[in-house]
Amino acid sequence: MDIASERRSMPVRLPPDLHKALKDLADSTPGTSMNDLLVAGARSVLNGGQLPQSREPRAADAREDLVTAALSGEIGAIKGIAQHYGNLGLVNLSSLLFGLSAEVTGATDPKLASKEFVRTASRLPHKSDLALGLLRAALRHNPENEVAKNHLGQRLYIAGNYRESVKYLAAVRERDNHAKLFHGFASLYLAREADNRSATTRARDEIVVALEAWAFGNQDTRDRGRWLRRVAELDGLGADYQQTVDELLAYANDNTSWPEVSRAELAPTPSALGDDLDGLAAAPTTV
Repeated sequence: MDIASERRSMPVRLPPDLHKALKDLADSTPGTSMNDLLVAGARSVLNGGQLPQSREPRAADAREDLVTAALSGEIGAIKGIAQHYGNLGLVNLSSLLFGLSAEVTGATDPKLASKEFVRTASRLPHKSDLALGLLRAALRHNPENEVAKNHLGQRLYIAGNYRESVKYLAAVRERDNHAKLFHGFASLYLAREADNRSATTRARDEIVVALEAWAFGNQDTRDRGRWLRRVAELDGLGADYQQTVDELLAYANDNTSWPEVSRAELAPTPSALGDDLDGLAAAPTTV
């Protein structure tokens, strides 16, 4: 984008109090517009002027009326405050308040509370202990929430907790293909650790089914690289998986619209599925 286009696409919106103060100053300075003042301020910053280091307390604080309503148990007010702090980038505080609103809801509607906990967790980064806590709370309110099981199982896999991951994903692997893939890999690592050959074979077969289902008829080239990273994961486990990998590559070339895939593209990955949480991104986020 050239400079002229960038200038047109960058509107400046000021807080109401700052806008008024700037307008008053421009009105009281003959021949000076608000734009002139903004340009002067920008030049000052570029020339070494001090940048603001923190927000004024009033700007960061929640509205008094919302806090008052929240103290009366109004869930909408609690969520409003939570969203306010989320907008300020205070993610942990925002999540805490969303969680508290869900706890209040849980007193009368535990299933709805469970859904609220899942929604809050879905806003957090993939590798987040806080998300794990929120998802456990979702299952505490509704042990039958399968979306919570799916998200928790996949996040536990990323955390390296394969044993607990398998427990949650087993309940949903037939509903979500990515859950099946995560379950397969977690089961494979557990089986290899236990030197259980029959369990290793079952886990490998599950991974193959999930990868073939993912590839089948796929026209989205964005999936191609993610799919290849999962195949590379198998390839990195040694010679015992070479035939499986070759068969998966052949399957993709026969049954997708992707450019041809080849073994030369199977770059090693440093850690299982945790690098780019394909599964969690594809898992249902509405409950």
